[in-house]
Amino acid sequence: MKLNKILHNASDKDERIPMFIDELDKLTGGLLVGGISVIAGRPAMGKTAFALTVVRNVGILNKIPTAVLSLMEDEDYTAKRLLATQIGWEAMRSFEQNFAEQTPVELTSEQKEKISMLQRIGFAFGQKNDSDFLDKVKSAPVWIEHAMGMNMDEIVSRMERLKRENNIKLLVIDSFGWIELESTYSASESAMLKLVRTAEKLRIAVLITCELSRAVETRGGIKKPFLSDLRDNALIEKYSILAMFLYRPEYYMIYEDDLGSTRNMADVIVAKNRRGNIGEVRLKYVKYVRFDNLPKYDPYDTSFPNGFII
Repeated sequence: MKLNKILHNASDKDERIPMFIDELDKLTGGLLVGGISVIAGRPAMGKTAFALTVVRNVGILNKIPTAVLSLMEDEDYTAKRLLATQIGWEAMRSFEQNFAEQTPVELTSEQKEKISMLQRIGFAFGQKNDSDFLDKVKSAPVWIEHAMGMNMDEIVSRMERLKRENNIKLLVIDSFGWIELESTYSASESAMLKLVRTAEKLRIAVLITCELSRAVETRGGIKKPFLSDLRDNALIEKYSILAMFLYRPEYYMIYEDDLGSTRNMADVIVAKNRRGNIGEVRLKYVKYVRFDNLPKYDPYDTSFPNGFII
């Protein structure tokens, strides 16, 4: 293809979907449509919570067609976790119990809005009829499917169906390590290439969650992960456009670092980015449910941690 034609089409092929996490989007440029991005970490770092935070931001709040293939958990549990990104686990359990018992619950308008966000993707609290809730259920273009024990051919088949039926722009594959493995490395590489080519052909941004190797736990110091820690998932490292790692110092009983207190904080380490920058972004970690932007620093706000008045 001639150079002028390549340049003419270049902008279309660099389409991005923001994660709507401000500093992280500034650093990475967002998730590349037609490419594979990965969020990896050791157990309990919050990989699923991060992925569902992106689903909430992209699919529910900004109505960009999004699908989740959960390889480990069923649809109901994944839907509950998605609700928890809005209202937290304790509030969700309380609401679920009250609705199941058919007892009246006084909800604020904000709580109704948060609950309706999950109902848009099909999660139901008992048999409570509310036309406002039902209207909102129909408006969010988010689909959740359970895919335990599937091989790559079956995953690709679901991608094609979700694109054909719902025109999804983002696909989240949670717990990639649960995909049924091929018998040889060459067969596994062929399967991974099929996923990459399908994402490019269908113009879907794919976000994968996966585990890091145990090497992180065995070394001393602050235990920040490196790109080499993806070696157990070497094909993901090889074919991903964007590789991000989750690191929570508090998990390793490191409660302070150069940036201050690490309590309820998490670092997203961008270790590989073929179409942008690498670096680190610190986020607020709301335990077990979501990741948020840090509040903007205001020296006049005495309620801000470490704030002061000039």
